[in-house]
Amino acid sequence: MLLIIFILICYPISIKLKTFLLPVSVVIIFLAVILHFVLLVPVALYYPDLFLLAHDYFMIVLFYGFFFLTWVLWEKVRNIYQHNKVKE
Repeated sequence: MLLIIFILICYPISIKLKTFLLPVSVVIIFLAVILHFVLLVPVALYYPDLFLLAHDYFMIVLFYGFFFLTWVLWEKVRNIYQHNKVKE
């Protein structure tokens, strides 16, 4: 999580926008980790043979997809912010 926060800190947007988006992103990442555990616990309990497959492949794709969507959200917010800033 620290690596992602560092990347977001280095992201080329204003400090004002970073102070809003960084906490939101940390909460989103935290929720993704909780979802990761919530989805893996039933697999571990009821299908232990599939646990490694679910953890190593399915969850990794899901987790990276979640981070990609977070990045897309950052880009959309940044574009809206810059577009509104140009109008002012």
